[in-house]
Amino acid sequence: MTAKNSNYIKRVLICLMANILIGITIGAMRVVNLGIDPFTSLIIGVSNLAKTPFRYIYPIINGVIIVLIFFLNKPMIGIGTVINLIVIGPVADYSAAFIENIYTSPTFISRIIILIAALIIMAMNVSLYTSTNIGVSAYDSLFLTINKKNHNISLGVARIITDSISMIVGIIGKATIGIGTIINVFFMGPMVDFFNKSIASKLLKNIC
Repeated sequence: MTAKNSNYIKRVLICLMANILIGITIGAMRVVNLGIDPFTSLIIGVSNLAKTPFRYIYPIINGVIIVLIFFLNKPMIGIGTVINLIVIGPVADYSAAFIENIYTSPTFISRIIILIAALIIMAMNVSLYTSTNIGVSAYDSLFLTINKKNHNISLGVARIITDSISMIVGIIGKATIGIGTIINVFFMGPMVDFFNKSIASKLLKNIC
């Protein structure tokens, strides 16, 4: 096996591991029930406005984004996109079911603590998997493309822009917005940017 192939396999494994951890954090956030993530609020908002079920709107919006990114920033689409698409949903579902079984009487304070911990772990792993350069989710490709096309806009600000727009669409479409949604909008981007600079880039450089 060549060094190039070995490094690619390492990146795929890192991407897979990071997406599994992201799925677990999404499951935890669903259990604490303090607000959906911005992209889900957008999907629900559009679903309500179009009077079309979520299951139809979700692939349509993702498909539109992927087509757009194909022309604007094609390297964002790759095996990582497929991993994200396949892994996140099932892992989030199984994690939520598992956590609900062992976490039967949550207090408000404990829910806040879990929410914050989940957001930090999610940001770290979003940073890690997007730094593998083997493809990202349709939604994550948006803030990465904004940053690439506008170098004066940091990753953190680019993420705040996409999350804010998503939340606004969700509000217009009467999706349920909670404190978790708002925290996600304003802190996910800066945390991803921080982890990119402090951990992800250095880790991948040493491993791959």
